[in-house]
Amino acid sequence: MDKKLPYGFGKTVERPFDEVVERVRATLREQQFKLMSEIDVTRRFKEDMGMDFRRYRILGACNPHVAYKALSTEIDMGLLFPCNVAIYEESPGKTTVMAVDPVVVFGFNDSVSLQNLLVQIRDRLKLAIDKV
Repeated sequence: MDKKLPYGFGKTVERPFDEVVERVRATLREQQFKLMSEIDVTRRFKEDMGMDFRRYRILGACNPHVAYKALSTEIDMGLLFPCNVAIYEESPGKTTVMAVDPVVVFGFNDSVSLQNLLVQIRDRLKLAIDKV
């Protein structure tokens, strides 16, 4: 089932959480993204606050070539890096994957070349999620 938000897109699949996390890592690599960060939200909440939370992971994805071009166009774009992909368990065997829409989140810039780069990144993120 596809999901759309004003600031992102994704889908829910009938697959276990761990399998989806591994699949997302693989499909991001296929689209030339590197993982810059990974946050285990569930563990963080448990360790920092003693609170239980559903299985939830945030992957920080970056395409180095596009990032280089974006920073060369607008040096402060680094404030918005990387593109986050959230993966969370809806229920056992049912997992949602969501990605930030870089065109919406970063699209405040008037640079046509930067806008074109953002569309490329969005398209690659969509391809990665479609293959999950």
